[in-house]
Amino acid sequence: MLFFTFVIRWEMIPLKRIVFIPGIMGSSLFEGNIERWFRVKNKHLERLVMVKGKSKNPITPGLPIEYGVNMVGTLFSKNIIYAPIIDMLKNLEGSTVSAHLFGYDWRLNLWDVCPELHDFISLFDPNDEIIIIAHSMGGLLTHTYCQWASGRGVLPRIKQVITLGTPWKGSPDAFSCLMYGMDEGFFFPDKEVIRDIGRTFPSLYQLLPSRDYCLNGSFVSVGGRELTWKDYMDYIKTLQGCDVFDFDLINLNLHNSLKKPWPIGVEHHNIIGYNHGSVGTLTIIGPGEDLMTPTDGDGTVPILAAKPYNEDTSNIVYAHASHQGLTHHRAVLEWIQKLIGTGKASHVDGILGRYTPREDWVVQRIACPVEVFVEGEEETLNSSSQEITRHTIGEVTYLIHNDPHPKDIKVLVEPFDTGRTEIETLQFIQSKVELVNKFPSIKADPTQSTLVELTFNDKHPVTSVKVIDQMHKSHVIQGIDVVPDGTKALPETSMRIEAIGKHHQAHYDERGVVLSFKNKSKNEKAPKILETLIKVNDSELISHINQSTVLSIENGFLQYGRNVIEYYSKDIFNNIEKPKKRYIFVEPMTQEFITTLELHPDYGIKLSLSSKYVGIKYDFEYHFSNEDEIFTYRGPIKVPSGCKQVFIRAKNDFVNDSAWSSVDLELNELMEAVWDEAGYNEGIAGILSRLPQPESNALKVLIGKVEKGKNDEIPKLGKAVEVHYPKVTYIITLMPNLEVYLDYHTQIIRRDQDSTTLSFIIYDSDDNVVKDLKPSVKYTLLPAINPLNEVFYPAVTSNKKGVYSFTVPIKDISNEVNKIKFDFRDVHYRKKPLKSHVFRLQ
Repeated sequence: MLFFTFVIRWEMIPLKRIVFIPGIMGSSLFEGNIERWFRVKNKHLERLVMVKGKSKNPITPGLPIEYGVNMVGTLFSKNIIYAPIIDMLKNLEGSTVSAHLFGYDWRLNLWDVCPELHDFISLFDPNDEIIIIAHSMGGLLTHTYCQWASGRGVLPRIKQVITLGTPWKGSPDAFSCLMYGMDEGFFFPDKEVIRDIGRTFPSLYQLLPSRDYCLNGSFVSVGGRELTWKDYMDYIKTLQGCDVFDFDLINLNLHNSLKKPWPIGVEHHNIIGYNHGSVGTLTIIGPGEDLMTPTDGDGTVPILAAKPYNEDTSNIVYAHASHQGLTHHRAVLEWIQKLIGTGKASHVDGILGRYTPREDWVVQRIACPVEVFVEGEEETLNSSSQEITRHTIGEVTYLIHNDPHPKDIKVLVEPFDTGRTEIETLQFIQSKVELVNKFPSIKADPTQSTLVELTFNDKHPVTSVKVIDQMHKSHVIQGIDVVPDGTKALPETSMRIEAIGKHHQAHYDERGVVLSFKNKSKNEKAPKILETLIKVNDSELISHINQSTVLSIENGFLQYGRNVIEYYSKDIFNNIEKPKKRYIFVEPMTQEFITTLELHPDYGIKLSLSSKYVGIKYDFEYHFSNEDEIFTYRGPIKVPSGCKQVFIRAKNDFVNDSAWSSVDLELNELMEAVWDEAGYNEGIAGILSRLPQPESNALKVLIGKVEKGKNDEIPKLGKAVEVHYPKVTYIITLMPNLEVYLDYHTQIIRRDQDSTTLSFIIYDSDDNVVKDLKPSVKYTLLPAINPLNEVFYPAVTSNKKGVYSFTVPIKDISNEVNKIKFDFRDVHYRKKPLKSHVFRLQ
């Protein structure tokens, strides 16, 4: 807590002490001597995070902030915060008046700030008359302090409290901040950072709409259901990071206290801002789709929320000002001066004793990944009242026209990412949407901007939209005037696909197709379809509006093989059809297929043939270099020993038969190297050098699912290497260099037992235990006389820690057998065992 006194008097003459208390985010915050708020870097803000309502770092408050920094487009300017009202208080000072600024840690539960405010006020002489002027949350703090001090019998001599824009019943803006963050002109920090740190502040939960506010109607709905106070509190608990302890009780307890009257002798004056579009209701649907309706207020606090619980005991007046503008509105400052000077509320032009909230609004809604700039916005940056109030609801920007007789404006929309941008102008009459000027969605392209011009024919809004490309050429997007009628019937669309070139059933050549769409609804009163949105494979959405859409290999929408076309229509009432899918296949003009050669020590070389593209089928024929007979390919085939080449051709009904192509099968040198008994240690480069394809043509090398470089080593336990070339893929099974340790410390197996269990461990070349094998054991019974040896393959079990075990039934072994030979392998197809061991049986 830090405060500043402009005039210090030591005489015992009673003074009129004027204390100014700012709102949330209105005081500087320091960590040591480093200012953390207000600073423009995200890293400074991250130091303000709290854990379970407790400060993670030692933060101390500074004075109320006089100026911020704003940026509109590329223009920087000073943003007025509290400088005008602070200057006014300085000018009031004299022999009997002194002004004081109280800064506090606005992150905290307001009850936790009360002791600091009391220490601050206790420095005054007990006979001094105290007047508190509080903005926004500062008003809640002031009332809370009065209850705190009264309960302890230490309430000082507070004569008047003047509150400006105080959210007595909370504000939907606090919910919006928890949900989406805060996107104000003077906030350089990312709105997501503001959101994430704000979720750790107890004070922000105290600013949420109260239970009484929700009794006047739900301000938020999710999934089509209007939420009660408890419902929306439960919903907040599902948001990541909203884990302040018992935040619903923190909110409830504060508002129960706010319902109590001011202490006897405290005179309350409450100034409410009006005629600025505030958040009325929020409809949560999904990213880029959430909706907002406006209500009258100061742009942050709705009028309904700005009225105190005990209206009859407060003097309530209204000013045409924004939330921050209340602190530098000419008439408000003049009214406060007269009140302080005379002790009575006086008439001032621009201050109203009564006001009927307006219900008619014009709102522009601009959705998705764009920056929105209003022409001339920088000129009204520091005005106490704004012609347009801006709200950012997730990825949607709302521009609310505050003037009952709006002026024509131009809005520049600049994308910062790809996607679809939706633009519409809504006209509210008596708080209901009576007319919507809708536009088909526009591709959000960072290389082009969109100019939205809004003109007014009397009060009727007329919107035009122009897309301007990087060559400064523009084209107009046609809109539709829609009168909402509550229709919920979903549109029904059919898609027609016409071939540009050759086609057979769902197969087309690379010249592609033309798409057209038809409204299938049999209802003559069905709403008009605004647009049909198309997605091809992983492309961005394409808007189809009353014209044909061409898809081809050349324009990049289609790929060879299978293509997925998803589509759905949206009507003028935002009813959206359930997405549908169609599959088409684009055939290359020449057959393109992959030959896969699998090299395995168990069977040598296995050959497989497949189309290069998903969904394209070929009939294959082949013959080997040492055979004349032509075979039809029906599945993977084992290559005959000694064969040096295979010849292959493909055919289908769409294109002509291909010519014979050959694949080299001389791979003996490679197989001998990788399956050498001593192990293979040459890395991937050694494999590539022994393949009949040029090394430079290799597209990629995989071991498991991990892509490797041409000069990389092979992991000790690598099981296979895949080498992909444009037309041939090699899958080479590896034989790692391993060693077996037999955990049996005698050379004799005794006959006088029913069975015996042997255990062994397998190590790699670095002496690491190998735990995930399925090893094979073979044991052979060796009789002393009979030369016929019996062979057995016992089941091998693992303890998952690298110890493998098997059991030998001794009682069933003939007395003629005097020795047992064991062969240990990591895999059954390893030709030479990792270890062989002979035991005597006696």
